[in-house]
Amino acid sequence: MGSIDYRQVEAAMANDLQMELQKKLEEHKPTGPISSLTKTVLNKVVTANYEMARKDLVSYIEHQGEKLNLTKRAKPYADHCEDIIFAIEAKRNFPGLSSLSKSKQQEISDRVLEHFEELKAYLGKIERVENEIKMNDVRSTVWVVQSLCFSVAIVLAVLFFKTDFASILDSLNRVADVMARQYYDTLF
Repeated sequence: MGSIDYRQVEAAMANDLQMELQKKLEEHKPTGPISSLTKTVLNKVVTANYEMARKDLVSYIEHQGEKLNLTKRAKPYADHCEDIIFAIEAKRNFPGLSSLSKSKQQEISDRVLEHFEELKAYLGKIERVENEIKMNDVRSTVWVVQSLCFSVAIVLAVLFFKTDFASILDSLNRVADVMARQYYDTLF
């Protein structure tokens, strides 16, 4: 009878647990535009590429922050997202995970899923802030264009009425002059 290699059994159990967790995380991944921040970061977290997920998040905030002045409002969310990524990494790479009881392993797995959902929610908040800033920018541009159009319309209307009014006054002056002459002629 052969001896049981407990290290191999432990490694196999840990691998099975990681595969099951990987499958659950895949199910919770968002579907959306490929270029979205949420999808990019979550895909990296699912594939356990935590460092790249954090780098992508930071570079996105810095890049968009320059363009949209996003840094001030989104930085707290981004910092929290980084903390969540660290928490997911720590729980997924928990040393001796396979030596824990099944209930503890399940509890850690559930916490990873909770962190994943929280990460998804906070990334969504960052994207909503970005969209809100873009919408405000578009609104202000529309207001400027509308104001410019109204100003041009008012100037054109004033010029039209001034020209029209001057010609009307000139015509009235001529009519009044002709009528005054006719009245004067008929009177004498």
